[in-house]
Amino acid sequence: MHKTLMTLTVSTMALIAMGCQPKTKTKVVEVPKKDKVYDFAKTSYGDPVNVPVHDTACNSQRGLSLSNSIIAEAYMGVETLMVRTLIEEDVFENAKTKDIVRQTLEYQTINEGRRVYLCRDASIIPENTQEGAAISMKADADQAFSLYETVRRKGTVALPLLKKVYLNAAQKEKEVSRTVDKDDEANEETSYMTDNAVFMGGPSPTLISYPQSEFSRQYKLLGGVPLWTVDGVFQHEFGHFIFESVMDEDGIRFASYHDYVEKNPRLHTFHTPTASLARQAATPGLKAGFVEFIRSQDFFVGSLNEGFADMWSYYTLKQPSTMWDISCFAKSRSIASPVFYNGISKSWDDNLWKKTFTADVKQTPGGSSDDPIESCNQPEFSDIHIIGAAMAHTVDAVFTAALEGTAATSDTSLLKAEMSIAWLKSIKDSNEFDDLGGKASLSRILNTAIGTGMSYLKTTDKTAFCAVVTSKFPALVKRWKDGKTDNEDVSGVVSFCSL
Repeated sequence: MHKTLMTLTVSTMALIAMGCQPKTKTKVVEVPKKDKVYDFAKTSYGDPVNVPVHDTACNSQRGLSLSNSIIAEAYMGVETLMVRTLIEEDVFENAKTKDIVRQTLEYQTINEGRRVYLCRDASIIPENTQEGAAISMKADADQAFSLYETVRRKGTVALPLLKKVYLNAAQKEKEVSRTVDKDDEANEETSYMTDNAVFMGGPSPTLISYPQSEFSRQYKLLGGVPLWTVDGVFQHEFGHFIFESVMDEDGIRFASYHDYVEKNPRLHTFHTPTASLARQAATPGLKAGFVEFIRSQDFFVGSLNEGFADMWSYYTLKQPSTMWDISCFAKSRSIASPVFYNGISKSWDDNLWKKTFTADVKQTPGGSSDDPIESCNQPEFSDIHIIGAAMAHTVDAVFTAALEGTAATSDTSLLKAEMSIAWLKSIKDSNEFDDLGGKASLSRILNTAIGTGMSYLKTTDKTAFCAVVTSKFPALVKRWKDGKTDNEDVSGVVSFCSL
């Protein structure tokens, strides 16, 4: 397991990354030509902050495992290597020359790590240790799971039992990116995965945290702290686990989206690293494919995944007035904020609709500011997290309006969590989403959310509810009234609100 270099899929990656898990067959994503050996010009950057082990002597004989509740097992000290190879080529197709990129992803476990055991009271273990990271991740996952179980046991929405999830605390992941352009100029760039978190799905679902970077600590990016210490981050990642469990309960739904995620396993990290967006923009073959992606149904299913995960975190935390109130996320990712950091409204007006479908892929994401915090705060509308944030804000507004007549003693966070899953299931169970283009897909996703709100409306007076619909979805209301595509107003919103 230590010395085998293999091509990965998302499910394969989830198995390998946590160490000591069953081996699985590997699948080739795309195979580059093997008839050349390249001399790569090498550069490296970025250093993860060291995350120490708190108690090196603690083991299974002396300590307690974190494997209870929804947690199968927690690991620390895992080290992995990802090698990404991109080879640009010109191909002649349909009487035209076309840029393509042949890509492989290879994953290797360098250190399988060991299970986390606690020989001391968890409350006195520092958060900036590997054990502290695991403790924090587990507490957040347990909290998000508890909300799911409460909704499931209530029985209003039929939900599956969740399988156990694994934890990898402060995983050290080295990435080697090799690119060969059409002139055979070869470059190799080494970096580390830092300042992020991810849920990796598949047979052995895994929640992974990564160390803070020296750069983020120096410039106080992301609050200047490791993300596992920020409330809501791993509730959000657990939301991805719920999304996968609900949407794929009866088999893979939206197969082309899964295929894209398989080839781009970092699509659903907690936030998109600017380096990832820049790489897409700088490589012609990748840029063409990415531009096609951000106009497609797959992009909006991915945005739905992110929006739902934001909502699940929000409802788990009982709807705080601010969420992730730290640099790079403030306002833009807060569900309570009606605007992004730059003041652009999250309501689906003509401006947001246009930005969504004309988003550019930039080589310098975040703008040209010399201030790292100012740069990372800027929303990028080619990012599923930003479109997901607009979904989350506007759909939550609809759910809030639907519950206006609810008794003051009711747990609105619980009710809205239930509504959010009912929304997912409506999308999952409808064949009307199959083969839709990007615009119709986004329209249907949001229309279905309003339909969910309509079914939960607690008052016969629709005035306030419909006012929220018209204020949060003005461009879409016009689209539904104009009948841009057949049967796009699947929930009958136009008739219900007499628009």
